[in-house]
Amino acid sequence: MGILASLAFTRSAQAAAVPCSASSLISAISAAASASSPTTVSLTSGCTYTLSMLNNSSDGGTGLPVISGALDIQGNGATIARSSATGTPAFRLFDVASGGNLTLSSITLSNGLADGGQQGGGAIFNHGTLSISASTFTNNSAPSTTGTSGGAINSSGTLTITTSLFTGNSAQEGGGVFNQNIASITDSTFSSNQALIYGGGALLNAYGSETVVGDTFVGNTGPGGGAIDNDAALYIDNSTFTANTAGTSGGGAIDNFGNTTIAQATFAGNSSLYSSNILNYSGFSLSLSMSIIANGLQGPNCGGGAPITDAGYNIDTGSSCGFSSSNHSLSLVALNLDLLASNGGPTQTMALPSGSPALDVIPSTAPGCSGTVDQRGITRPQGSGCDVGAYELVVASLPTGPPSTPTGLTNTGLTSTSVSLAWNVATNAAGYTIYRDGVAVGSTSGASATSYTDTGLAPTTTYSYTVDAVNGTGTHSSQSLPLSVTTSAPGPVAMIQGASVSTGSSVTSVTLQLGQVTAGDLLVGWFGQYNSSGQVQVSDN
Repeated sequence: MGILASLAFTRSAQAAAVPCSASSLISAISAAASASSPTTVSLTSGCTYTLSMLNNSSDGGTGLPVISGALDIQGNGATIARSSATGTPAFRLFDVASGGNLTLSSITLSNGLADGGQQGGGAIFNHGTLSISASTFTNNSAPSTTGTSGGAINSSGTLTITTSLFTGNSAQEGGGVFNQNIASITDSTFSSNQALIYGGGALLNAYGSETVVGDTFVGNTGPGGGAIDNDAALYIDNSTFTANTAGTSGGGAIDNFGNTTIAQATFAGNSSLYSSNILNYSGFSLSLSMSIIANGLQGPNCGGGAPITDAGYNIDTGSSCGFSSSNHSLSLVALNLDLLASNGGPTQTMALPSGSPALDVIPSTAPGCSGTVDQRGITRPQGSGCDVGAYELVVASLPTGPPSTPTGLTNTGLTSTSVSLAWNVATNAAGYTIYRDGVAVGSTSGASATSYTDTGLAPTTTYSYTVDAVNGTGTHSSQSLPLSVTTSAPGPVAMIQGASVSTGSSVTSVTLQLGQVTAGDLLVGWFGQYNSSGQVQVSDN
């Protein structure tokens, strides 16, 4: 083991990986956990280190040695998991002492169970300094109804999380993370975590302060605060909340019992009978700026005994948030958002479609607009002003050079009342204008939008078509060579004879037996079509 330790714990980036066994991992951490100088442990890529017994009884039971020194674990995609075998005792995976400093990267922590009735943190209990990056926490739990909670992490020290995923974790409160001191969570995703008894399906901020920037919360649940329950100081920026659900305590996305400040966030489609997106309780403060509160399910978008402070440039698809036009905010706005998707950046977002009322609302001179970025890291503004919410729509750069004349104009299909056209892509084109007999009748947008159907034409009539290209500054090219097209003749007409309705009759339809017609024939003076059984139901037009 002495040879193993000398290989595994060198501070060099070339540290040998810990062999893929639980005993090797415990030995490696034991040797490094209390080292006087910072130590690096590198895990075997793709390995799952399965723990089946307690290593110590700290804070109700932990599977690995307590971290009392400075330890950097480079996961390399490895997993540390508590065994799922029947009879495996309850224990969390890591415990960081008050003087300890643990850094984790590229690692998965799974199936930790803090059920000692003292403290939570199904994966980690942190009393010291804990830094996590590019890691996954899944299926960790702290179900005890006594003591503090936190399905994945319980932190009473300093906590920093970046570019990580928390999914399927659960606890009496704070299904993902329970913060008791200082926490910073950036560019991370909380999905399908659950608070079982109290609040905060994803996060519970119990004491101190918590900063949430660039994060996505989706499908988390809890009796109160489907995503976040705040009891202290909370700051949220450039984050997205969707499909989170709260119960009788309300706040589909956020339940606020503290001091919360929110900027450039998107809340959409969260659910609760008691404030589907945000619930702000009496005696507490919540300030919102440059944010979208949209399309809440079951209850109103906002609620609670205390009003929300409108810090400007917000949009509410309802009227419950109390936004004011004097603060440049909008209420009762129909707002469609794209579904949550990977639109670039480390977390998923809800894109704003072209033409959205949230586009370019915030003047570039407003604080928080120019020089800032959206949730994906896209520079704001992209248009004449910044967009409301966590997503900034990128405006495509349009060509400004002289557009070339379109070539290859051709007829791709015609009827008695329409002509379909197509042509070749033109250089520096941002769109095209279509002319019929010298008069503009339509246009397309985009360099590759090289087709158009002209409708409402007369049968057996000849028309002359041309097309030109237009660039981003509105400059038109010369028109293409003309194309002459003649519409086709109309289909055969079946005349109905021998049917009559007496004057003053209320009858407005009649079923006739027709001969000399085929399916689809136009019935002049009546609505209807012939069917395969030789009858047609027609109505007087």
